[in-house]
Amino acid sequence: MNTQTETTLIFIANRYQWRAAQEAGLPGPKDIMVTASSDIYFACRLEGRSCLSLWDYLPPEESVQHENWAWDLCDRIGEGFRDASDSEDSDLARVICYDGFHPLVAALNLSLCISRVLTAKQPGRVRHFAERQQMFCLDGGTRPAPDVFNLLVALLAGRRGIPVETLALSESVRTAIRIDSASPLQGRYCNKAEFPRDPVRAIAFTQSVFYAEQELLIESLCRDWGGHVLTVMPDPTNLDGPYLSWTHLRRLPVDPPGSPDEKQARQVLARALADLGLPEYAAVLGSPEYASFFLRGWREWLAAAAIERGIARLCALAYRPAYVLLPYDVEGVVRSMAGVWKACGVPALSVDHVGLTVQDMERRNIGASSHAAVWGRYDAAAHRRWRDPAARIFETGSMRRDLGEAAELGQRRCTLKSARTLRSTVLVITAEYGSDLMAYGGIAGTEEVLSWWEGLCALSVRQTGWDWRLKMHPRFDRAVFYRYVLSAQSHRLEQVSGELVAALETADVMLLMVNPSTSAAHAILAGVPVVYFKPASTPESWASPLEKGGASVVSDFAGLESELKRLFGDAVYRQQVVVTQRAFLDRALVAVGEASVEKARGALDELIRSRAAAKGPDAAARWLLDLLMIVDYGMRGALGWPAFRDRLRELGRRGKKLTFEHLPGIQTADLADMLMNITLVAIWWRPEQERRIGKNRPWLGRILWRVYRALPDSIRPLPIWLLPYLRRTLEEEPLFNTDSRFWRWIGSRNPTVSRGPPIPDRQM
Repeated sequence: MNTQTETTLIFIANRYQWRAAQEAGLPGPKDIMVTASSDIYFACRLEGRSCLSLWDYLPPEESVQHENWAWDLCDRIGEGFRDASDSEDSDLARVICYDGFHPLVAALNLSLCISRVLTAKQPGRVRHFAERQQMFCLDGGTRPAPDVFNLLVALLAGRRGIPVETLALSESVRTAIRIDSASPLQGRYCNKAEFPRDPVRAIAFTQSVFYAEQELLIESLCRDWGGHVLTVMPDPTNLDGPYLSWTHLRRLPVDPPGSPDEKQARQVLARALADLGLPEYAAVLGSPEYASFFLRGWREWLAAAAIERGIARLCALAYRPAYVLLPYDVEGVVRSMAGVWKACGVPALSVDHVGLTVQDMERRNIGASSHAAVWGRYDAAAHRRWRDPAARIFETGSMRRDLGEAAELGQRRCTLKSARTLRSTVLVITAEYGSDLMAYGGIAGTEEVLSWWEGLCALSVRQTGWDWRLKMHPRFDRAVFYRYVLSAQSHRLEQVSGELVAALETADVMLLMVNPSTSAAHAILAGVPVVYFKPASTPESWASPLEKGGASVVSDFAGLESELKRLFGDAVYRQQVVVTQRAFLDRALVAVGEASVEKARGALDELIRSRAAAKGPDAAARWLLDLLMIVDYGMRGALGWPAFRDRLRELGRRGKKLTFEHLPGIQTADLADMLMNITLVAIWWRPEQERRIGKNRPWLGRILWRVYRALPDSIRPLPIWLLPYLRRTLEEEPLFNTDSRFWRWIGSRNPTVSRGPPIPDRQM
């Protein structure tokens, strides 16, 4: 008997799909939205629309089981792909395999939840978006990738015989995705045009998300050693000293690693899934469609790791540094670089991005070979458990500026106690709460999470003698969720913005709501007691070092209210808590600020004591990286046009007879095209004031001609090769440099020439 109803389920993965659905007039009267995104779920609730959260169909214990299966799958898949490849880079398969952990857990969680929703609702039709363009095997963070979501909906609904209708993103949404996916600008651009001087003592690789933990150390090295320190960053800031654009380096034409064909990939997945005792809903992971999707993502992520390895090899040849600083090597693409530096005999120190992390996440460091700088005892123990035994772990503390500012605040508070008001203030700290964290093993379904915040709102109303301030995470948080909570509940929560340290100035207690955020370290340094509301349903894999004395842990609102009353009403008890939590932090965080910098520099000195003398730089590798640096400096405005032109001329003379065949992994035939394209894209997505080369920047075509003339004879094509690139400059000139003398001259000769559409607003 057909039990399907007239209901249509519309599966929505993210805000772009939600926007496209609204533009298409969806949902209809009999449509039910289904999503794994808390933003969409609570946006629907704010609008009074019917919506289901997938995570309400997933108990925490099942998600924890999926985590365990995912670790096993990562091991098996990595071994399988390594055995199936005959490339000399086949070991990369083992290096990157744990980057598949998040998407594999997401796939298992989503498969179970989607199956349960289809069983419960028996829809007559399913609608979903069909785009599957992003790679799958990567560090997916806390959000299930939309492509995984779309694929699983189609497969699971199709297997049940439910009619499936695919939806398409509108052109306006596609434009928004292109704009939002542009790399964000970071800080102020460096206006110094210093170039590296030999010997290069250190190369510091950093990524924007990790920069805060490396910033003080890099500044210290640049201050002491100047041009002998080179920084590699996606978007350089106002650093002293030379820098290279990591964004440009990733466009290097590197030999692709070997990868098995689709038939082999299916066999690898089938063998990995065998004997794990997976339930029926997980069988979709072994389907041909899923295998094809997984292989495409694996190839792309493997290629990304090969490029990182190529970058390390090229930098090793060009600079022969004494040592290297790496960002947190939790990602396989960073670990692939560490292996190169180790093979070159150059010590590499990875700076841990964040301390006091939950115990299960450090498992991503399995086999990491680079040495690591960590906050203190608890993080060191986690790293030693999982990393290569030969890797040294240095307890250096944290070089974050804001932690140093929090310590200074703690000293000021001691002298300003008498000036404090009689009213007590609770500072509520949030981070991504359970709904999206369920992508890799969360804590509860949406309704249960909502009940916790309803309880907090009720407590704020009862305790009118306390002030309540809500500080959301500046990057990773659920603004729509809090907007819903605060609009639907009576409360006394006042939202505060700005920096965390500023919010701590008037706080008497920090309340970590659900998530054991490392902002607890800021509070303890500032002398503010920390309370952690940890729901009883929190899995053990989410145990935090804060539970060992860094926070007062409560699991219900009666306990929370009692603890807050005691902290506000019992001065002796409050002081005991402050002393206990500071003693904990002294073990977990051994130093901050300049003291941490000194420890990190001591670790670096210790690593290079026994290093053999380095060879001289390779002329071809150095020339290639110097050209990338000159182009980047010029296009960002750090060099005016005359200086830029003169640098290119000098580089042309130096490189005229160079060859590049000996550079490992570099596809020499593609070098000229790569350099032309980097010159063109160097100014894309820059703010208007940065879209120039100094004052009166010349026509883009003239810049390309100068770069072309600087190319060595061995890789410089015939001049006719440059024509397609020159044609592109005619299209792009009115977009990027509408006031150029060249374009004004063209316009004066032909008034009908279009100046091109305006650059879209990146902040859309």
